[in-house]
Amino acid sequence: MSTRFLMRQKILALGHDFWVKDLEDHNVFYVDNKLFALRKTYLILDEHNHEVLKVQHKPLHIHWTMDIEQDGKVIASIQKNLISPLLDRWTIVVPDGENLSAQGDLFDHEYTIQGSGKQLAHISKQWFAIRQSYGIEMADGVNVPLMIAIAVAIDDMMDTLHAEQTKSDHSH
Repeated sequence: MSTRFLMRQKILALGHDFWVKDLEDHNVFYVDNKLFALRKTYLILDEHNHEVLKVQHKPLHIHWTMDIEQDGKVIASIQKNLISPLLDRWTIVVPDGENLSAQGDLFDHEYTIQGSGKQLAHISKQWFAIRQSYGIEMADGVNVPLMIAIAVAIDDMMDTLHAEQTKSDHSH
């Protein structure tokens, strides 16, 4: 059994906030993009407006690392692997647990998050006809807010990477 959620694509780059919805179109988590924070920051809030997790660029790192915090404690750090032929690959370092990985075509929102040799979440645009949206299907028993925070962080970093590549391509 699994659970699916609807995410908005490309909205992060524009600085908008959005709701993560379940398949019955209920608001489950609110992603609040803190535009005026010193470091790029997203708050993942529950339906009662309580902070569940904070996603934030790691200080003194290039844009390839984001931390996920719960109650002020880092529970995961997402890092882009420098060399990964053919597939985009990201490592999710979990200080108090087993590290996870995300791999696939992250820019096109077709990838999986894995840990302990099992698929924990599958991110895909295929399930929804809604423009600029993608889904996250999660295995039972996974930390749902953490998987959503990982997807938000990867979406942000892929947008940054794409913007830099586009800028670099135009400057040559």
